[in-house]
Amino acid sequence: MNKKKLYGTLLIEIGTEELPLNNLKNLGKSFVKYLSYLLVKNNFYYKKIDYFISLTRISCLIYNISFYQIIFIKNLKYKKIYGPFINLKKNILYYKNSYIKVLDWLYNNKKTVDELIFKDKKNIRFFYYKQKLVFSNIEKFLQDNLFNVLNKLKRNVSFMRWGINNFSFIRPINNIVILFNKRVICVKIFGIKSSNKLISHRCLNYKKIIIKNANNYINILKNICLIIVNYKQRKNIILFKINKILLKYKLIIKISNIFLNKIISLVEYPNILIYKFNIKFIYLPYKVIINILNNFNCIHTYSVDKKLLTNYYILVLDLDVSKKNKKNILLYYNHIIESKLNDSFFLFYKDRKYSLISYFSKLKNIVLIDKKDNLVNKITRLLFFTKYIVCYLNLKLNLIYLSTSIILCKCDLVTNLFKEFKNLKGFISMYYAKLDNYSLYIVDIIKYHYFPNDINNNVSKNLYSSIISLSDKLDTLISISLIDYGFYLKKSNDIYGLRKLSFYIIKIILFYKFDINLLILIKYLLSLFKLNININKCSILVINYIFKRVINYFILLGYKKELVLSVYNKNNNFNVNEIKNKIDFIIFYIKNYLYDFKYILFVYKRLKNILKNINFNNLIIIKMLNIDINFIYEFKYFKIYHKKFIFKKDYLSLFNNYLNFSYKIDFYLNNTKIYILDINIRNYRISLLYKIYLYFTKFMDFSYFFKNFI
Repeated sequence: MNKKKLYGTLLIEIGTEELPLNNLKNLGKSFVKYLSYLLVKNNFYYKKIDYFISLTRISCLIYNISFYQIIFIKNLKYKKIYGPFINLKKNILYYKNSYIKVLDWLYNNKKTVDELIFKDKKNIRFFYYKQKLVFSNIEKFLQDNLFNVLNKLKRNVSFMRWGINNFSFIRPINNIVILFNKRVICVKIFGIKSSNKLISHRCLNYKKIIIKNANNYINILKNICLIIVNYKQRKNIILFKINKILLKYKLIIKISNIFLNKIISLVEYPNILIYKFNIKFIYLPYKVIINILNNFNCIHTYSVDKKLLTNYYILVLDLDVSKKNKKNILLYYNHIIESKLNDSFFLFYKDRKYSLISYFSKLKNIVLIDKKDNLVNKITRLLFFTKYIVCYLNLKLNLIYLSTSIILCKCDLVTNLFKEFKNLKGFISMYYAKLDNYSLYIVDIIKYHYFPNDINNNVSKNLYSSIISLSDKLDTLISISLIDYGFYLKKSNDIYGLRKLSFYIIKIILFYKFDINLLILIKYLLSLFKLNININKCSILVINYIFKRVINYFILLGYKKELVLSVYNKNNNFNVNEIKNKIDFIIFYIKNYLYDFKYILFVYKRLKNILKNINFNNLIIIKMLNIDINFIYEFKYFKIYHKKFIFKKDYLSLFNNYLNFSYKIDFYLNNTKIYILDINIRNYRISLLYKIYLYFTKFMDFSYFFKNFI
């Protein structure tokens, strides 16, 4: 067979109904990743693979791929299957046992002794048998594996069952195209047979066009089907056309990558238009305008000189617009956008009849998750709680600014504009406070008081806002935890987003390096609820929930689980920032003082082994005896310095103290018998070692490092 005919370009296209926009790019990458892994695993090698993704298709082109498995091309007929091996230097009993294992291996693989082959190499005898290779081509490979490749996309998006069929996929599949050069590869999946017919753009009424060669795929789609299937190419066309318009009208845009990717995913044959809405609507809050335009996938613009929002907006359309249709399309979009702006303008005007503070009394009507509580009660708690945090941390903040911001920050929740734009909470209060001529400090505090409110959000650099945010999130977490004795804390499905809340609380504390004991804060906040509850039990329930998230948070930051658990002490360490400092110090100490750390571990392990079978509840502790005086004297000094360094958080000096005392413990254990016949002396020495052991565990649990260092 001519070897040139064994290689070619493979095209695979899965035509679907409109795919989800958010994950479109990742879908294409994942499809290629899973497919390429299986190709290489099955000995189908290729030179290059490209993925293509649009709103209605997932596809790829694989260049210079072998039609048959490489093992066929290399004329290999057999594969060696190895089994147990024998060391020829061992004794006769070993040989007998080893040959029995070889025979069992043959029996399990349904082979006879005649098929067994051995090979000696460096006093070792290897046993194997030859298995005839069954060759496969790309057609058989795709028939067996393409469904599994598509099924693995479940990791990226959820699948659904469509119609009466048993199979499920992201969206209903309309068409499958598989070509190897000019040859149609016959595969049937999801009840659809593959063909060489491409489906065109919807503006051509999804006309089917025959493709004769896989190498012509991109050109046919672009020129005949009106589809630019290459994601990067679509992006470059959109950006080029937008920049051309911006230069003409002397405008600029500020667009996020998420929104840009959405627009690129939304169109298959992009065309750009510009239009403007009535200038009177520019006096609306700027985020309201941006929100309306973005909802219709329009891009807002700013002036080049003053960088202010303008009434011009850019449309990215999914078709080639003729001059006849251009006016109708622009009028249609403008009618929808202006009607929405007009409604918002009416609500804004209605809200501004009253000042922001006048909405405070209406907050009583907003009942929280616990029906006995309302938003005014929550704000009252926040006023007390934020002041408590400021005093606790000894922060020099203006309490008038703080309390005014707390009273105003939630007032937008009862405004008319908020009912229409619920994603703008916080911003509406900030904008109305600005119009009411409140201080710019207060306006800035209100603006960021919800931050962080998303995993991608950073913590606000405004300390006032972060104090309010921390208090607000802790209050929400506690108020939900009080429902049915922590019912929602124990549930696996987190309907109120309590895990995220915990992450945000941890994020704020670590960002500002707050030296704060969360248990004390939670107990104080629980006392503000003025309910007949057991504060100690409730506070332990909440703190345990938060600290499960603390462990996960540090693991997500890249710290090893053993390291985090070694530092976290359930009994007394409820300071997140202190845990972070301890973890960082241990990493530093291991890196710079590894041998010292190993020695401390060695001594700690000796102590633990001596004490592991002791029941300390039944241990009778004897008063000080007149023995081991020098060692007890050293222990007293160790305790004094231990307390001093822990208080000052001087961890390097603390570990030097551990190291120095470890030498003395080691010397003491080498020269002293602990388990002697005299019960009084034995109990005394055991209780002394137990006290030393407890001092070691006050900083961390060293036992998590035994596997790696001892």
